Amino acid sequence: MSLLTQQNFINVKLYYQLITSKSGQKVKVLEDKDAEELIQKNAENKKAFEENEENADKEFKLEPNKEVHVLNTKWKNVSWKDQNTSLKSCTMKNDITGELEIDQLKFRDIK
Repeated sequence: MSLLTQQNFINVKLYYQLITSKSGQKVKVLEDKDAEELIQKNAENKKAFEENEENADKEFKLEPNKEVHVLNTKWKNVSWKDQNTSLKSCTMKNDITGELEIDQLKFRDIK
């Protein structure tokens, strides 16, 4: 069984636009409500352009900067036990100070 087929993941959608300007491309993250409105307006306008260009909103014509992209992410809900095990495996003793420290890179890579 693959990890992605398990049902214990938290699904998070991230809506964004790629804005092209003179200085290069930028990513603009959108709130869900704004993104859904833009997606609907894009769909309506695309349909209007296909049917008859006179019905389409010329100000809101289909442009690459107006396209809304969706990034679907899945996050594992980690229990306290799993979190403590991860932290423990990343903890090391600093030979100079004698204190326990967390190896941040190892902790990042474990997740």
